[in-house]
Amino acid sequence: VVDLINHVKNTPNGEVILEKRSRPIRVFCTDIKSSPAYSSNDIIKDITNHINICNESKTINAFPLGCAIMADNFFNGDYAYYKMFSLADNAPVSENIYVFPTKNVVSCICDDSKETIYNVYEKIQQYISDNSLAAKSDIYSLSLMNLVDSSETKRYLKYIFVSVD
Repeated sequence: VVDLINHVKNTPNGEVILEKRSRPIRVFCTDIKSSPAYSSNDIIKDITNHINICNESKTINAFPLGCAIMADNFFNGDYAYYKMFSLADNAPVSENIYVFPTKNVVSCICDDSKETIYNVYEKIQQYISDNSLAAKSDIYSLSLMNLVDSSETKRYLKYIFVSVD
């Protein structure tokens, strides 16, 4: 998580980049059962379930947590969430731990100040296409901050990433 915080501080907001990591990302996943599943409001029960499972495991820190979008859906403009996840770099291997197939990820740090999340998704798709890359995982959106203030304005800071080759 410390590496992620440094990455957020050193990466311009909204800029899509190719990261060459020292090791593949590992995440702990649980299924989302709610439908529809396009926002945190839609999946509040799934969030609670994910946190409870992480707490029971004793080896997975639930926070920060995020959601995954199936790659095929993502590239067809359907951004429905289907899995919850937490980072699992130090957790023992288990059936719910997914290890990214490559050390390379296309990523973007984004907040709510400049554009909608859908614009960011489109920039990621364009970057992958323009650089002749292939997605090798689903798309993961890690919520570093996700709040609704008293005026019902959604505020967020996200790290969105996908394994590529």
